[in-house]
Amino acid sequence: MKLVRLTIEGFRGYQEPVSIRIDELTTIVGKNDAGKSTILEALEIFFNNKTVKIDSDDGCKVGNVDQKKIRIGCVFADLPEKIVLDALTSTTLASEELLNSDGELEIHKTYDCSLKTPKVRVTICAEHRLLEDGKCLLSLTNAELKKLVKTSGETVSDNKQNPLLRAAIRKGLTGAKVAVELPMDEKNSKSIFVQIEKTLPVFALFQSDRPSTDSDTEVQDPMKAAIDVALKTASAELDKAQEIVIGEVRDVIQRTLDKLQDMAPDLASELQPRIDAPKWKSAFSVKLDSDNGVPLNKRGSGVRRLILLNFFRAEAERRQSNADTESIIFAVEEPETSQHPGNQRLLIDAFKTLADSGNAQVLLTTHVPGLAGLVPVSSLRFVDKDADGKRSVVAASSEDDNILCQIAETLGVIPDSRVQVLCCVEGPNDVHFCWNITRILANSDERIRDLSTDKTIAFVPLGGRSLEQWVEYHYLSELNRPEFHLYDGDFAGDAKIGSAINEVNARTDGSMAMTLKRRAAESYLHADAIERCFGVAVEWQSDDCVPTAVMARMHETNSKIPLGGGRMAKPHKNVVKRMLNNEVAALMTEEELKQVDPEQELAEVFSKLCAMISGG
Repeated sequence: MKLVRLTIEGFRGYQEPVSIRIDELTTIVGKNDAGKSTILEALEIFFNNKTVKIDSDDGCKVGNVDQKKIRIGCVFADLPEKIVLDALTSTTLASEELLNSDGELEIHKTYDCSLKTPKVRVTICAEHRLLEDGKCLLSLTNAELKKLVKTSGETVSDNKQNPLLRAAIRKGLTGAKVAVELPMDEKNSKSIFVQIEKTLPVFALFQSDRPSTDSDTEVQDPMKAAIDVALKTASAELDKAQEIVIGEVRDVIQRTLDKLQDMAPDLASELQPRIDAPKWKSAFSVKLDSDNGVPLNKRGSGVRRLILLNFFRAEAERRQSNADTESIIFAVEEPETSQHPGNQRLLIDAFKTLADSGNAQVLLTTHVPGLAGLVPVSSLRFVDKDADGKRSVVAASSEDDNILCQIAETLGVIPDSRVQVLCCVEGPNDVHFCWNITRILANSDERIRDLSTDKTIAFVPLGGRSLEQWVEYHYLSELNRPEFHLYDGDFAGDAKIGSAINEVNARTDGSMAMTLKRRAAESYLHADAIERCFGVAVEWQSDDCVPTAVMARMHETNSKIPLGGGRMAKPHKNVVKRMLNNEVAALMTEEELKQVDPEQELAEVFSKLCAMISGG
């Protein structure tokens, strides 16, 4: 399951409803106190209400407003095909009419902050058919459902199975589905929502401001997240074990009460067994001891954050190797805190890998331009606050063409003084391709520099279709550097891209734009290098999408992606595309490059780029 949208209303600085699109990787940027952390904390309250708890003072107090009702809504896609809502009977969210008009699961939690301890009301916004008395079928008990089925004249194969009873009743409903908010905290619906919650992603929040205690949160949080995921993965087995134990205990208690009945019948009739189920999470704890005897919480914050960094690196690797891992959302405040720039880059690489794994999402907040520049433009969400304190959150890929310029102005983009040229490409994969290919070409072509180590050219991943916006609005003009724009061949013939190329080439600052002759960077890879990396022989035509061809071939041969150390992963398109540009391009030999590019197109492209460097 994947979170696709968050809505906040009446929470702290967010007075009016603000909807935020959530992707696999979402980077929230803005000035201090703009409301970036509030977004992550709203999600923590929605999912856990532990690291951050709802408080009576959390209502919005912008201007003269003192709001007491807070609403936090989450919308989910990639839903489970089957779900158990009652006992052990499988059903679907669609057949139970629990999806909104977009076929997504939309859950809202409304908190009453007029109370000292705010109460929560849970609803599901769905296209649903209600009974004539306005009741929802999901709120009815088994006895109530059986009574309705009997009245309707319908029959079911097993009247103990509530999904069958509800399906039979729906046959007689004549009204159309309407958009309603279904209360999930009444009667039977409360237990049903407990089952729905079990399918939601695990949410783990890592805050930038952390206490130093014997159980340091900065270290414990990743381990607790690991425990959460492990418990969710083993939930079926734990539930079964719990049922067995409770059944045995009930049997012993009942036999005890039967014997007591002989000696003290009045006392026996007064006693009612109550068995509390175990809280599995509290049964596990993790400690990391330092060999030199210095408690970990006494070490520097940089060291403690390094542990956090490597947790994410390890988790990224694990999730790549196991596509069946439970879905999880990692929310990290200011990951750059106390970290060397080199470690920041490692951390961002780990986040990108996690986001590409197919079963994890990553949400980041930052106000550092260097870190914001390492993530895809399409992942950026700009949080702004106007003079009246009203908040807004805009996606960088929205129709507001000025948003990227606002981000640049807000964060303060200052280039490395060594940078002479900005090379604008579509995404991070293209950057790695350029690094790898120039490393090969530089060995025998003195016109070309190894751009993986050269600091005179800085790469700017612009993010697909927003390329034309960058050109039109010249967002990087304040940096006073010439730009080299390189477009994939699949843009050839696109009128807007053609216009953008002409506009860049018409500049008088030495900027240049050109399009590759082939579909994409992966089209210049050698089949032998692909086979060495993926273990499968792949053939494709010049206009084919190479990542798709590799994926299809791997599915045909039931192959998995080798990750080293004997570990294997199921093929995922994002992972395949990244590996083609990172690993396969790095495996290419000079001879293989000559074979796939006999006209030396790439050599001419990169020689023009390097010629833009003064003295180059």
